[in-house]
Amino acid sequence: MGYDLDGNDIKRRRQEREMTQRQRKAWGTAFSILSLIIWATLGMWAYELFLLDAPTLVHLAFFVLFGLAWIFPAMAIIRWMSRPDA
Repeated sequence: MGYDLDGNDIKRRRQEREMTQRQRKAWGTAFSILSLIIWATLGMWAYELFLLDAPTLVHLAFFVLFGLAWIFPAMAIIRWMSRPDA
């Protein structure tokens, strides 16, 4: 035999399932480190595949731009981590 949930019970159960900001920061730190490792591996792979015999200035431009481009995945993770608790 079931019972009806009122609005307070539904809200309480939803809050129990949501992550706190502290939990998001812990997971976000792990995700940031993992994404940095993956990003660096992709950069090295692209360098070895396409730019091994390129001039020095092309190497410099590639690594500067590729390094700065990591800000976009990092911004998404940081924005998610810094969300306030509901």
